[in-house]
Amino acid sequence: MTIAFYLNYRFAYSILSDTAYTNGNVLSRSDVEFQSLSPFPNDLLTTQSTIQEWEQQTKTPIIGFYRYSSIATIQLPTADLEEPRPKRIQDKGGYTGYSLSNNNDVVVLTRKGHKSNPQDSKRTPNQDRVLVLSRRDDTIHGENNGNSDWWMGLFDGHGYYGHAVSQYVSSEFARRINKEWEDENSSRSSKAASSNTKSSTAVKDMLRATCLEINHSIPSFMRSAGSTGISVLKRGDSLYISNIGDSVVFVVSYNNNKTHNSQSGLEIIYSAKPHKPDTPSERKRIEEMGGWVHDPQFKGATARLVIPVKVGLQTMEVGLAMSRSFGDHDGIKVGLSTEPDTDVLDLSKFDKNKHYIVVAVTDGLVDFGRLSEEEVALAMAKAFSTEENQTNKHHHLVSAQGTEAARELILKSSQMWDSDLGNYRDDISIVAHKLRI
Repeated sequence: MTIAFYLNYRFAYSILSDTAYTNGNVLSRSDVEFQSLSPFPNDLLTTQSTIQEWEQQTKTPIIGFYRYSSIATIQLPTADLEEPRPKRIQDKGGYTGYSLSNNNDVVVLTRKGHKSNPQDSKRTPNQDRVLVLSRRDDTIHGENNGNSDWWMGLFDGHGYYGHAVSQYVSSEFARRINKEWEDENSSRSSKAASSNTKSSTAVKDMLRATCLEINHSIPSFMRSAGSTGISVLKRGDSLYISNIGDSVVFVVSYNNNKTHNSQSGLEIIYSAKPHKPDTPSERKRIEEMGGWVHDPQFKGATARLVIPVKVGLQTMEVGLAMSRSFGDHDGIKVGLSTEPDTDVLDLSKFDKNKHYIVVAVTDGLVDFGRLSEEEVALAMAKAFSTEENQTNKHHHLVSAQGTEAARELILKSSQMWDSDLGNYRDDISIVAHKLRI
């Protein structure tokens, strides 16, 4: 009787206090939810995998929400809008209906384009990869609160194996960021260092080394293809934004009570500079390396870095619309670079009376004047603003309003592609994260 009473008491207490018991240990509700997530298999593809395995596993992006490691979750796209049955790691998928991924702070969405490979005329897979890695703060029962660190990435592949390059780079980047967090946790537990003792210069050096090492380790069969790269690392009171290529990333500030009616109060306070071949500093590096830039022949066209590529006994020229990228190793000798530009934003200096979001998109959404950054910023700010007023009523793995806004933006851009070019449409992806100051 005493034992039964004690067990019932513990059960009732766990419900009322959002705790649970496992093998005699007290677990928070967040811990239980975290352990219930489907694990993400980090060894799905490796440098030792065959070309056939890479081709099979990268045909479509994986979607869903997963337990990435003992200290992190990973949010992949909620859907590929082009796929009737999106690919999940397991049939049941990673979603479990829990709310520990920063609630309404995240949007990750993609749509496969309509384009063909010139080599075999087959339809190209979705070559975009977008993801958010969220660190669990072990000082508050492992919950993902607004002040926890996180990393988001966006990678837009190009070339025959562009989807394999973007898959490899995004996976490696996430693995290395998670390793960095694990090492920090070990240092913290040994009282050797705290989680944010690294200087901004040290973090920037780490991000630069990560980009260069990943580029060097790309499997040989895919090195003639490439990918852009956007990395946004939120670390304590600093935001590290790294860019390689011509994808787009910007930070938006807005007033919660004004975004519904107009653009009043909305401002893009930061936008990364794309790496285009005809930018003076990029052109200078290219020409000093013996390369040359093909300038656009008409308004709306894009300058190209001309890369000689050997195919059998012949040499053909490929025009790359960016001057920096992952992969594209044939272009290194003519001035192509994998050096990231990394800017650091001090969040402690942000106006705490305003709201902020970080948005990254592939050029399929905004290229050739399809949608402006301002239009994207306004749509996302409205969505996040609407949801902030409902935070106490509903909890989601990702922002429901934000995801709907992203879907509408992607479909609007898709219609513009279809009406302008008919049978050609680029892949389009959006990843956004609320900044809690």
